[in-house]
Amino acid sequence: MTEVLPLPMTARVTKISALPGLPSTETYAVVNGALFAKVDQDIEVAGYVVQLSGKRKALPLAVISTSMKAYAVNAPDTSIKRITNKHSPNVLDTHPNHVDRECCSVTEAPDAATPLSMGANATAAATTPNANTASAASTTNAGTMIHLCNMPDLWLARWHESKHSGAIQVTNEQEPDFPVTVGEYVHYSDYFRFMGAITDFGDHMGQWHDPLSFMTVAWLGLCYVPRMHCKRVGAGGGRIGELFLRVLRQPLPDAVNALIWRGTTHATDVSDFERFSARQLVEAGAGDLRAIAAQHKLELIRLTTTDMFWIRFDETQVQGLQHDLIASVEAALNRLSTVEIAARKRDNGMGMLATPSEQDCYDAVKESAHNMREHAKFIRQTATEDNPWRTIHNVEGQQGGNWDAYTRFTSVCEQLSLPYRLEYRCDVNTQEGVMAIVCTTPTAMMFPSTDMVDGSYEDVKSRRSAHAAAYALRLNALMAYNAFTSSLNITNVTVTCNAGSITGDTVLSLRYDRTMFNLHTLPPLISGELDNVELDNDPLGIYRMIDPAEHRLRFNQDRGLSPVDPLAVSDSLLAQRKPLWEDDRPLPPSLQKLLRADTAKELDVMNDDEIVTRAEISEIVAENEDSLLTASIELESVLLRLEDATQPDEHTDEEAADEFAAQLSGQFSFETTQDGAVDFAHGKTPEIRAKTKRLYCERPIMRLLVSLDGNDDSVRYERVPDAMFDAKLLLGRIDRDAGNHDRALSEQRECVALAPTTAQSYIDLSMTYAELDEDFDEASDMLIHALRVAVMPMDIAFCYYRLAYAMWQLGSPDVALACYVKATENQQSAFYENARAEMQELMSIMDEDTQIPTTPQAHATLRAAAIPVAPSDNVVNIVAQAAIELVDAGFPLAADEAVWFLSRITEGDVCSLVSASLRIGADAMV
Repeated sequence: MTEVLPLPMTARVTKISALPGLPSTETYAVVNGALFAKVDQDIEVAGYVVQLSGKRKALPLAVISTSMKAYAVNAPDTSIKRITNKHSPNVLDTHPNHVDRECCSVTEAPDAATPLSMGANATAAATTPNANTASAASTTNAGTMIHLCNMPDLWLARWHESKHSGAIQVTNEQEPDFPVTVGEYVHYSDYFRFMGAITDFGDHMGQWHDPLSFMTVAWLGLCYVPRMHCKRVGAGGGRIGELFLRVLRQPLPDAVNALIWRGTTHATDVSDFERFSARQLVEAGAGDLRAIAAQHKLELIRLTTTDMFWIRFDETQVQGLQHDLIASVEAALNRLSTVEIAARKRDNGMGMLATPSEQDCYDAVKESAHNMREHAKFIRQTATEDNPWRTIHNVEGQQGGNWDAYTRFTSVCEQLSLPYRLEYRCDVNTQEGVMAIVCTTPTAMMFPSTDMVDGSYEDVKSRRSAHAAAYALRLNALMAYNAFTSSLNITNVTVTCNAGSITGDTVLSLRYDRTMFNLHTLPPLISGELDNVELDNDPLGIYRMIDPAEHRLRFNQDRGLSPVDPLAVSDSLLAQRKPLWEDDRPLPPSLQKLLRADTAKELDVMNDDEIVTRAEISEIVAENEDSLLTASIELESVLLRLEDATQPDEHTDEEAADEFAAQLSGQFSFETTQDGAVDFAHGKTPEIRAKTKRLYCERPIMRLLVSLDGNDDSVRYERVPDAMFDAKLLLGRIDRDAGNHDRALSEQRECVALAPTTAQSYIDLSMTYAELDEDFDEASDMLIHALRVAVMPMDIAFCYYRLAYAMWQLGSPDVALACYVKATENQQSAFYENARAEMQELMSIMDEDTQIPTTPQAHATLRAAAIPVAPSDNVVNIVAQAAIELVDAGFPLAADEAVWFLSRITEGDVCSLVSASLRIGADAMV
């Protein structure tokens, strides 16, 4: 039991001036400078919050630690009476700190750093002698133990982006893992001031306090006073962002059900925002989300670029009404996000739950849906700025060219904070001045069913079709403006809107001429005339203001949009989308030199139309799993058929045929040029180069790397059938497993000669060397060759995994450890757990102080051992050059995978989304 204790003679007592909510007859203070009493927690005490009682006596209420945390004294029996709340007449005569809580962890606010600690000067001035070491003679209370709650009541957490301000947080007694932000502070030097709080601090609000006084006032006002008045600590507090953090940490159905339950209860501490949230989710049908989540994976994320929510799910599996329901719930969550953004603008960036009234919530949602003017101004501003995506890895796209237009358009789309999901694809031909876009527009189901006007609810469900049509027309004009500003060369833009999803029904397709757009469409878009709320029920009025050059739309009886046939895509765009194996357009000279190809169709590696397909090779192996000899015979037979069908072209010169024969006989050696490229020198005359070579590439991107082959730029390539390479590779594996190592080496060397830019051929050869008398020298050499050309993440990880073991066996544990670090970067790989276990085993036999290297340390070790850090700079440069030049030259299908590769070495989603546009285009979506 905590009791009134005498104050030590050496104690410093700082009285706290009047604080709203505290009895005016009582005096409160903070005590420091002497041991007042022992505490049962392992904390360094800075001071005690007390209620003074008579001469030099005080009742301890809380303890302030040097880490700026306040711990309440857990005292069930005292003589201090709690103030009776008029709504709760039968309140027990107990201490205001009477709580029953278990010890638990405390997490951070969404954008707050670790809890703040007192500065060195403040600590020196405030710290009380340690209760475990201070002399008992220093105070009469040395033997008194006060019991603290297991977790802090209140603490300060600095914002990540600021050294001088942060959140005041309290423990959420209902959900201790989720702290509640109840205010904001600012501090300079050793002084603190309140910037905002959910309670009234009276004159303290504008004053600067030393750390102990500040923590005392904060604890009294935010923890002690609420308990005296029978209120929950933190009630009415919390940031909307903290609520969202809890939503993101739960399964989506549980999260939305919790929001609905909270907002529909009759609890007096439920905020207007929470009630608004519940209404939006109920109207969106969120209660039916659980049945979908039970069958399909749903993942909720919040985009850092726009603060909007995004539900990830497999759109090929979830379609129809289920798809629309998910999109409706996502739209409802985004309405909550727009309210939080509006709240942050009103309360100094805090975004508190208590900030918006329910009317404010509806107003914020309405404003976000009628904000095309601000989006258009943003687009206009970005058009005057350099495009940071035009140059990647020192490779620069043409200003105003296709690459510039693709990346600028995509970058802007990713920064638009729209209230509804925006998915899009585009096609560009800046030489012809045309651009085509297909994008999503929300269905009527995704719009709110209720509005609030002057504090009264209004049913607007019957108007949702018109609202969806109005939004689609505004969005269409905005996307056209983004297209025109992506390049001055663009003079003709077609924007097609599909309802609900990128593959949904087309409901709007408009074409704009640049001059007429600037004269007629842009002025009402920039001025905000298009945003007029009155036009929500008059989408035809919006269409007349947009005034496109050509249209496809049809209004239904509800003034919504009915499905229509989209406008035709320009012939110049369709010409760029001819299948690669049929595209005989010539490549620009620079690409001919880089890619060793004259026309686009020479870059194709995926069209498998040979007399034997890859699938048939797999069937042979599967059917003869128990008889490798039979499989080997059948594979040999397939190879003979393929060789007869793919004889070298009659125009191939004699030297080319001789060299190909040398490749088949395995008479070649590996060399490495100074720049790290792999060179293949055959026999004793490496200077002989064929004008035509046979080539296999596992992926399209590997075809772009042929300059690493070491041949001059006059060499051209004939595609090796997939089945031929697979048969040779599988024969090598069969012979290796049968112990026929010489034959396996011969077959795998042929694979390397046929596929110099495909990592798999080197990997197979290295594995045979490792099994042949454990020749780890040769095995490691092959893996290093593989890393020089490797581009696919799984290939890279597996090469490092195999190389780690080889280096371990060769007596280079530091290099092996660096390789294991690289091998374990991909946690989704099938060999991740094995690599982790091997790494731990290796470390157990190394020095005791050996630590897992950081990625930069691992890279330094690899470079010192002449091992490439894959993908190598050489590879990245070649891919970047090929990707950007192919896009600028109008070969989107040839550039797709190279741009996808660039997305893995750049920040953000721009390159991955450009890759999707290159691969699919706008015409495929309509």
